[in-house]
Amino acid sequence: SGTSVAVEIKRRGEIDGVEQLTRYLELMNRDPHLAPVTGVFAAQQIKPQARTLANDVIENGPASLTATVTGPFRTRNSIESLFEIQQNDQYNAGASNDGLATFFAPSDFARGDVAVLAPFLSQFDPTDTRFTLLFTEDQGGRAGRIRSTKWNNFGQNIPIIRLAEMYLIRAEANRELGTSIGATPLADVNTIRERAQVAPLTSVTVADILKERQLELAFEGFRIHDLRRRRVDAPQHAARRHRDRDQHRVPELHPEMVEVEMLALEY
Repeated sequence: SGTSVAVEIKRRGEIDGVEQLTRYLELMNRDPHLAPVTGVFAAQQIKPQARTLANDVIENGPASLTATVTGPFRTRNSIESLFEIQQNDQYNAGASNDGLATFFAPSDFARGDVAVLAPFLSQFDPTDTRFTLLFTEDQGGRAGRIRSTKWNNFGQNIPIIRLAEMYLIRAEANRELGTSIGATPLADVNTIRERAQVAPLTSVTVADILKERQLELAFEGFRIHDLRRRRVDAPQHAARRHRDRDQHRVPELHPEMVEVEMLALEY
């Protein structure tokens, strides 16, 4: 096809090799006779480094947690954002598209396709601002159903990676490895809970951390990958159907299955 490929081969793959390949690609892409150059990193063994990289982002990066749980979803490129898709009001305008607001926002504003079910909501503490501020009851044509308000504006930016996730990655990796690089797993989990105005935990298990991921990152696209990488079966839920006023039949899926998932994690 005429495409240039640079291959970095290591016996043991670590972040240094990735960074080296990145530097090579940057230099080679300056040559108009080679560009565009695609990179391939190959190794007999990949060294797990989620803990190291998450800690580096937390300790040395410019990001910090927003004061409230709504901040990352109401402010473009918030101080918590590490990577987000840039949009404006011309993107996904109206409810006849595949934008996130089309699916998630209440039906008086958008289509309100995704209903949040009681079994999921029951996992939140009543004082948890992730519960009180990021969900709302639909007042439109599909009134009474609960909607997520993370995606509440057609043209809003879409945060893909947030600092909050880095705390939870570091907590999980440290807990699994029996270490406290950067902070203890308990401290990291309580950092996230404190922002959400939830009582701190006094001890923490891997299950506690995974639950915190589920609550903090709900409807952002992570849950199914968490289930896969932990080799956990997806919870079974008998699909119920209802006939809406517009005569469309919409299955009410288990809350852990309604997300479109994006990222995986290794320690």
